[in-house]
Amino acid sequence: MSFFRDLNAFLEQKLEDFIRANPELELNLLLLELEDQERQTQERLLRLQQEVNTCEQQILGLVSEIRRWRDRIQTAMAAQRPDLVALAQQREAELRRRGEQLWTQRLDALNQISVTQQLLHKIRDRRQEVMHRVPAASA
Repeated sequence: MSFFRDLNAFLEQKLEDFIRANPELELNLLLLELEDQERQTQERLLRLQQEVNTCEQQILGLVSEIRRWRDRIQTAMAAQRPDLVALAQQREAELRRRGEQLWTQRLDALNQISVTQQLLHKIRDRRQEVMHRVPAASA
């Protein structure tokens, strides 16, 4: 195994030396890396936006379900059925807790969206900077 580790280290060193000797190549590699980071960041941003939309849809569904359970509570009260009132109130409370969890998850995703957008701007700025340096390196 030592032979393969030594061979790997030797080849990596040669590659690094070659890249350092060719600054244009080094800038092109950096540019490719930045493009990959930009793509990954855009995908993350899309996933976060989808998560926000999903949470909002689920919250809206919970709202209508909570209304139905409130109506059931009123019906059970009118029928003087405290056992059904208690069960319906328990279910309503569970739905409200789930709604609070979804709301928190939505807020977290919104916060991550702003952080991810800032990161995307930084990556794009860095990529533009590198793109401007590529023609200078080839000259």
